[in-house]
Amino acid sequence: RMARIREAIAQGSLTNVVYRDGDEIRKTGKTAGDINAKSMSVYGDMSGKVRLHVLLESAGCPWGKCHFCVHHHLEPEYLRRKVEKIVEEIRVMREQGIGLFRFAGSDTPPEFGSAIARGILDSGMRVEYAMGSRAVRGAKHPEVFSDLVDKYSLMIQSGLRAVFMGGETGHDVINEQVMNKGLGKEDLLWTIRALRDAEQRAGTHVDISLAMIYPTPLVNAITDADVMAANLELIGASRPDSVMVCPPGPFKNSEWFHQKAKFGFEFDEGVIGQAMEYEYVLYKPLELWSNLDYRLGGKGFKDILRACGKMRQAVEDLGVPTDLSDEHFLMMRACGYEGAEGARAFKQETLADIVSCDYRRLNQLADLANAHSMTLAGRHGTASGRAPMPVHIAGDHAMPSNAPILCLESAAIHGMAE
Repeated sequence: RMARIREAIAQGSLTNVVYRDGDEIRKTGKTAGDINAKSMSVYGDMSGKVRLHVLLESAGCPWGKCHFCVHHHLEPEYLRRKVEKIVEEIRVMREQGIGLFRFAGSDTPPEFGSAIARGILDSGMRVEYAMGSRAVRGAKHPEVFSDLVDKYSLMIQSGLRAVFMGGETGHDVINEQVMNKGLGKEDLLWTIRALRDAEQRAGTHVDISLAMIYPTPLVNAITDADVMAANLELIGASRPDSVMVCPPGPFKNSEWFHQKAKFGFEFDEGVIGQAMEYEYVLYKPLELWSNLDYRLGGKGFKDILRACGKMRQAVEDLGVPTDLSDEHFLMMRACGYEGAEGARAFKQETLADIVSCDYRRLNQLADLANAHSMTLAGRHGTASGRAPMPVHIAGDHAMPSNAPILCLESAAIHGMAE
């Protein structure tokens, strides 16, 4: 068998394989597969499963140059699936009773998203979906802005309900020199404004989850306070529905990893294995966490998490919920939670179930989401057979009277290994 493997490798006919050769771990070369040859899922018995299908519409990233990211290592190029393949997969999933979708790609650019939207609308299918999307460079220019509003309006009409957008920071110098994001604050702000104009035109709200990294590596005598002020200014001006505040992680093979000294990181490669085996519990007091052996700008692991928590609290003080992503919004809206108060109630109720290990409420929410998904697909009922419990959100009465309200410190960490 090894002789055949070696022969195939020598001929270049074996790629994308990791294998053991005696005591050695070896890798063949990498090639991009045919994204249009992807098989479709057949779920069978769906009892106990949430009826939300993750749909691969693209792979890789059209930018692929962010210093903190490894997408360009995972996929050698940005690959788009044919619209007819995407629409056909949606049709097959709907036949299985699924009407909720999350696009798997890191970025669905507006021109591609609007082409998918036209395919969905032309098919006559009713669905709801969420996606990730980069801001658009030059979105402030009137012709670009007008085009964006048109494309986002079409996507909303086809079922777009939530968008995850990487903002990273509101400080342009940090975004340029530290993140290499290829975008600035105005690009983020005007892209979000285009989405807001589109939702007004379509008459349907779209939830926007803005992801930010804090604290960041620093340059040019810029301070953490400067970055936080710029972040809060962007958030205050754009008013996303949630902000995902994440600490910095030097992912393996990212530029932050390879040029750690340049960006102010201190760690040895042993921290990668340490991070992969790290056992953490969200909302456990920070003092009870074990330490990870990496530093940024002289700040240790727990100091980094404290700074991240400070940023998160500042966002909450602006009245913007935190740590809710696009798929959270897709699910909670399917369950009947409305507005910012509904988002906070959803977060509190689900957190209460998670930390108490009492999943009755989560099971009820899964049934509600399943009923909505099946209705979109032209079916009725729930996967479990339990009768879904309706949700009515009204300000301070969002939570059941017997549900615990948790006021605990959050300290989440991005894994540092890919």
